[in-house]
Amino acid sequence: MPTRTARFLTSFSTFLVVLVCSISSLLTPSLVPVFAQDYDNSIELRDNETQTQPKERIVKVTATVNDSTPPSIPILISPPNDSHLSDNTPTFVWKGSYDEFGVSHYVLTLDGSVLFNNIPTSATDNSQYILTYDADTHYYSLTPKSAIGDGSHSWKITAVDIYNNTASSVTWTFTIDSQSPVFIVTEVDTLEQSISAQDVSTVPTTPIELINNEPILKGTGEANSQVEMFVKLPDGSVVSYTFTISGDGTWQVQLGTLPRDAVVYVTFRITDQVGHVSILENIPLILRTPTVTIPQIPFFPPTEEPIVIPLPPPAEVIPDIIDQLPLPPAITKFIATFPILTASPRPVGYFTISSILVLLLIAALPLLKTLILLGQFGTSFSLANLWEIWRVIGLIPGSRPQGIVVYQDSQAPVAFAKVIISGKLNDYHHATHTRLTNKEGIYAPSNLENGSYQANVLHYTSLFPTLVKKKGYLFWSHYYQGQEFTVDTEHHEPHFVIPVDQRKSETSLWQRFSWWLLHRQMTTTWMLAACILITTFAASYINILATLFYSICLLLIHGRFWQKKVVGLAVTSEKVPLIQVIVMVFNYEAKKLLAIKQTDQKGQFQTTMHKDKIRLWAIAFSFKLINSATVNDVATNTVVVENSVQRTLHTALILKEPAAEQTK
Repeated sequence: MPTRTARFLTSFSTFLVVLVCSISSLLTPSLVPVFAQDYDNSIELRDNETQTQPKERIVKVTATVNDSTPPSIPILISPPNDSHLSDNTPTFVWKGSYDEFGVSHYVLTLDGSVLFNNIPTSATDNSQYILTYDADTHYYSLTPKSAIGDGSHSWKITAVDIYNNTASSVTWTFTIDSQSPVFIVTEVDTLEQSISAQDVSTVPTTPIELINNEPILKGTGEANSQVEMFVKLPDGSVVSYTFTISGDGTWQVQLGTLPRDAVVYVTFRITDQVGHVSILENIPLILRTPTVTIPQIPFFPPTEEPIVIPLPPPAEVIPDIIDQLPLPPAITKFIATFPILTASPRPVGYFTISSILVLLLIAALPLLKTLILLGQFGTSFSLANLWEIWRVIGLIPGSRPQGIVVYQDSQAPVAFAKVIISGKLNDYHHATHTRLTNKEGIYAPSNLENGSYQANVLHYTSLFPTLVKKKGYLFWSHYYQGQEFTVDTEHHEPHFVIPVDQRKSETSLWQRFSWWLLHRQMTTTWMLAACILITTFAASYINILATLFYSICLLLIHGRFWQKKVVGLAVTSEKVPLIQVIVMVFNYEAKKLLAIKQTDQKGQFQTTMHKDKIRLWAIAFSFKLINSATVNDVATNTVVVENSVQRTLHTALILKEPAAEQTK
């Protein structure tokens, strides 16, 4: 082969081999066999080798790869995000980063600008800061030697590796407050002031004269600081107030009733969010009694001083006048005949044996009723259940009715039964409301939230739902058998008539006694008489209060009797009285249920007149109301009773037994 051709081929082969080896070394660095032809005879030939033949040699090829992976992100530890600090040289703590080739240094950025650059990875102490390192936790702590100004700041840490790859932490904020909180009183009872906690000389040495009692104080201060205000009265007592300065740095507080013509001192103690305290002490105030000065009359000789008449407000002097007024002799003689009226009441906790016995007698019936009804709740007892029990037995006032539970065959009320309303709210939570029926079988509203519900009735004498089919002329809510109902902005809790089947079983002696006891009641008149008796023999404040309480209750009950009455009669078309007919009394205009009544053995019922018109809705499972009223040309199963000048109004509800085909 010619020499020039051989050299060309040799050079080309060398180029290809080097190119292939370079690519291979990038993928898998290793010892690569390289075949090359020497063209300048610099490689010593071996046996059986010539220059025109390729020689096999082992060549070690090395490739350098640059690091482009950043270190791990530093984790901030302190100061916490959104924290408030009182130190101008806070310690910045962070957890260090990790890097395969090593972290070169850190950078601390404050408020968007580099505060410290080239922070080393080991502990150091220089003119700018002190840096410590905890090898166990990998925590760095840097404390600057120069103060950082008050106010809100942001900070972050950046890690830099040896190849200048960086990784930055999140940015946190903190607020430095190294000064005592500012507090200024700018107005006292409409009088402008400038009294500052930072300048003691601004506290007046003479009392500020107030114009009105119960004055209002206003001012400014450090936002969101807590303020304690102490008002020292002339008798040495102290009245305290607590308030918070608003976010815009203003505050306002109203004092109570102050004594007249006496100096009171007001002190403020202000604590900001980082615990700094400012105190503004002994601001003197005085409330003068208003007076009227009568000028000199020209026709009379002059006096040495003008006539001054004090005019304190009536609310401040009327109680003193009442205490000082002498009683007429007749009233004084009458009071003397009753020692109870002149005896000093004993303390609240003072009782005699007789008063204790009478109190136990009064409390025995409500206590026994409460214990009996508590047994229905078992382990699910709550304070709400106790409130419901006291409402049912009449210990506390009842609310308007929501529905009634009756036996299906007789429509007699089911007393002291549990009505459990459970369902699923619109936010997929479950809710359960428990109500008790009173001795008339009536239960109160449950204040249901929006959602879907079902009602259930539990009582040892009944079974729910009834197995008797509903008549076609009855609404589903007037013969409720466990259907689901919805409560929302358009649909309120229905007014239910809930029929149940009577359980045919023997009752124990305890059940019969409990039933008898729950139906017994002590009238308000007897309660008032007992309280008067106790107060006569053992006067105490608690007995006097109890007497006043039952006196008011008795007046309220008689007040209901003074209202206009509606007396009704439910009869068949043959004039036969119907007993246990359910009569719902509605407000004609607001369409709200006011009362639920049932006819007695004579077919009569009685209710009071609420508003100008009421609407009566009669419900009997086996009869249908036939004297319907017409509202907007639509026949309704109601009777409308108009108000009039008579004290007692009379109406009649006529019902008939419907045809068999109307039953479904």
